[in-house]
Amino acid sequence: MAFCAVQLAFGQGVQTTISVYLNQLDFSRYPKVDLYATFVDKYSEPIQLSPADTLRFDVVHKNLPVGITDVRSVIELKQKGESELYLCMVFDNSQSMMGRTQLLEEAALRFVDSLKVGDYVSITDFGDGKVRVKVPELSKSIYARSKTPFSNSKPFLRKNISTNIMTDQTFLYDALMYALSTLNGVHALGRKALVLFSDGFDNASVSNRAAIENLIQRYTIPVFAIDLNERENPTLKKLAVMSGGEYFFVKQAVDLGPLYQTILKWLKGQYRLTYDSPEASISGDAYPIRLSMRDLYAGQSSKTFMVDGENIGFYNLMYLETMGQENLKNYLDYVSNFPNSKHGDNVQLKMGKFWRQRGEYSKSLAVYNIILRNQLSSAYNDALLEKADLYKAAKKYAEAQEAYKLLIGSQVSGSVRARALL
Repeated sequence: MAFCAVQLAFGQGVQTTISVYLNQLDFSRYPKVDLYATFVDKYSEPIQLSPADTLRFDVVHKNLPVGITDVRSVIELKQKGESELYLCMVFDNSQSMMGRTQLLEEAALRFVDSLKVGDYVSITDFGDGKVRVKVPELSKSIYARSKTPFSNSKPFLRKNISTNIMTDQTFLYDALMYALSTLNGVHALGRKALVLFSDGFDNASVSNRAAIENLIQRYTIPVFAIDLNERENPTLKKLAVMSGGEYFFVKQAVDLGPLYQTILKWLKGQYRLTYDSPEASISGDAYPIRLSMRDLYAGQSSKTFMVDGENIGFYNLMYLETMGQENLKNYLDYVSNFPNSKHGDNVQLKMGKFWRQRGEYSKSLAVYNIILRNQLSSAYNDALLEKADLYKAAKKYAEAQEAYKLLIGSQVSGSVRARALL
């Protein structure tokens, strides 16, 4: 987890050391970029910031300096419904939990009942020990099961809390890896946390503790560990503390009362720092960010965020089109930055339409012909229809008719076929 110690000055020469964690880089409002960071003192108490503090921050985004334009408390954004909280609950359903499943279910029910509007929860467990799942973080399949997708329906979540399978072996690290991977894949404006209900033992995971610690640091997702063991488990405590979360040793369900408030307290120290992207387009997957603080603060925090630049860039192109702000450079930049993108042909298709709308028929035709070299392309039929429409617009009716017949003969269905028939 990326953090740095900085100095906060109070009064004349009195300074208190605080820690800064860089949590997430969010492009969902691109070309505005939202950097989420947590500011806490040495007692893990949140530091108070306000929208007036924009001038106290500088950000270097991929070696390009930018200035913060807005500072907002995440807890205030959540209360206004502008930020969501994604929680993945992980249940230990191994034989070592025999006799404590009722405690797990009662504790989980109490937690679900405490959820508020804007809280989305998924449930994961170890599965049956037979079926494996794939995650992008590991080449081998792992043992885990998704019991529910993310939901804010309390009745739905309560219905799926019951532990209906007990495994002979324990796949704690595999389930944690699956949950962390799931949380990291949630492309939405919101904070993310993992809530683990377990006795803390593992004896059969494909993954291992080192890999989990690495993911926790890489994704900066806090783990709130609910220890249901007979005595405190040091492994669970270490995972929780190193992640920025918290550890609870629970002997009865009522011991879990403070959990939700603890998570809210963790949110209180988080802020959304907004700046305008210095780049004309999304240009990659790795984004090194450095946050510097001045005036009352001294120090800096750095982290390289890994994002799905290919998807973000494509959806940004779609957004610009809806705003009437598309331009050739954006399309060319995307093709150049992501030459092997799964969206590549669709971007080419957009480029062809761009030329056609401007009467540049020969350039548009050249783009469509590039797509049509590959009959397996997902954009093949659309490109063929656009090519036929292009011939029609250019009053080359024989060529247009031939293209339409080719489309109809290819057994294409849906709106493309309807347009060709027309």
